[in-house]
Amino acid sequence: MKKFSFIAFFILFTSTFYAQEFVTGLEFSKEKYENVTETVPLITRSVTSVPRNSSLKAYSPTPGNQGRQPSCVGWASGYGARTIANAIKNGWSNNKTKINQNTFSPSFVYNLIKFKGDNNCKRGSYIADAMKLLNTNGVLELKDFSYDQTSCIKNPSSYGLQKAKQNTILTYERLAKWDNPSNLVGKVKKAIANKNPVVIGMQVSSTFFKAKGYWNGIHTSKPGGHAM
Repeated sequence: MKKFSFIAFFILFTSTFYAQEFVTGLEFSKEKYENVTETVPLITRSVTSVPRNSSLKAYSPTPGNQGRQPSCVGWASGYGARTIANAIKNGWSNNKTKINQNTFSPSFVYNLIKFKGDNNCKRGSYIADAMKLLNTNGVLELKDFSYDQTSCIKNPSSYGLQKAKQNTILTYERLAKWDNPSNLVGKVKKAIANKNPVVIGMQVSSTFFKAKGYWNGIHTSKPGGHAM
């Protein structure tokens, strides 16, 4: 089975953010971040060869709902990016039914990378850990490992772990430096144009959940990290 490459773009912010109605769940560590290989610098030819418009929306599953569990990293990396990569590989452009029937499990990712001893699912997780898991252990499809926002203690069986290895990714990279995201926009554009899913992390606050069409980035409450 063909393996895939992911481009992981990490913005370095805070931990789980509890809005009035929403939970996010992105945590960050400078050490984990810098241990991920960075993409090579862009050259002029790389930028000029990128098309004016490009999108992976045609390969994206219908958005799910993490509910009250801080599992956004599992949703962004497993359910989102891994499902998109699989749809691209199979040529399922705009075949929403087929894509939705073959989504990958956010719980498989979150349950295996969450903080040790956090059996009440109160803390988030790291994108770097999710990428390492997908690269080393793979992931099960959602139909084989269901999502439960009230519990995160379930682990895959030995058979499930073996089956998950069929869905590993070939490699992953970060697009930015910890404190100097040079050429970031160009790198994101190039990744998407090359049909490489980009897992992103953003600092959001309550205004983010009320945005219509786009978010202006203005914070009106204590911000927290969200993976998408």
